Amino acid sequence: MKKSQITINVSLNENNIPDKISVLSSDDKSPKDIKSFMLSLWDPQQKETLKIDLWTKDMLLDEMKFFICQTISSMKQVALKSLDDEEVAKKIDDFSFELAKDLGIKK
Repeated sequence: MKKSQITINVSLNENNIPDKISVLSSDDKSPKDIKSFMLSLWDPQQKETLKIDLWTKDMLLDEMKFFICQTISSMKQVALKSLDDEEVAKKIDDFSFELAKDLGIKK
């Protein structure tokens, strides 16, 4: 069985605010610098989601708006793939579209 490892490195400034974030997969040759990530993990014992949300101090507000909308929008594919539920997928899609309009990143 093949195993893969993903390493996320976070460099903090003197105020413990992320200065730099990089991610490296065991399949990659070099780390990739990123500005933000959201990690959700399911705890089956507690039946709850464990989350880590981080972004660097230089991530622009407009970038964060796109990041949030694209992350929500990507849940559409999760709903289709894991739940096989087109109605839920459409609701997620509609919500992400309306949110993008409200945030001024879609007309």
